[in-house]
Amino acid sequence: LHTRNLASGWTVRAGVTHGSAKQEAGVPVERVISHPLYNDNSLDYDIALMKLRVPLNFSDTIGALCLLPSHQDLLPGTPCWVSGWGYTRPDQALVPLISTQRCNSSCMYAGELTARMLCAGYPQGKIDACQGDSGGPLVCQDELAWRLVGIVSWGRGCAQPNRPGVYTNVAQLLPWVYHITEVWLLLKKIANCSSVNDAHGRSGLCLFVDCCV
Repeated sequence: LHTRNLASGWTVRAGVTHGSAKQEAGVPVERVISHPLYNDNSLDYDIALMKLRVPLNFSDTIGALCLLPSHQDLLPGTPCWVSGWGYTRPDQALVPLISTQRCNSSCMYAGELTARMLCAGYPQGKIDACQGDSGGPLVCQDELAWRLVGIVSWGRGCAQPNRPGVYTNVAQLLPWVYHITEVWLLLKKIANCSSVNDAHGRSGLCLFVDCCV
């Protein structure tokens, strides 16, 4: 599902790993906020935020992903993981990042990608996200943490040669995310927290208890 199709009244079930658990009680969604520039034709700005009525309780199966700092570039070939439920069950796949220049070449998507999109997958196909996975995370690991790099958005078919998966480029939309979540107020107040370390001895600007960027 894409952002124009979202509606309040949804329920979030976190930590679910098998289909039967879908019947378990979840956390109601209080509000859904789509990006105001979302384009239903090109799927540009394909992102939405959900505000939950009550916070999630973190556990062994529920946690937070770190966001990729806007100044941190990941090189083509960086191995990342995409996951989603598909139609019936959860699955995951290892997919390397592909440069936007290559993905916009005539043999792939011929200029269809915007700055708010990125590609990951294999030129030969065979491994990819597919229908039912839209909205799922594309995560990459750096020396500090797992980062949310992309959101499953679109593609031409599934796992077709020269048609890798196209994802929302989360780093390009962080200013909007910060504005909506009011994290920008925190960013203004904390000019430098290099002297502050988290539980793992990492330093930096802490957006979450266990996540410094």
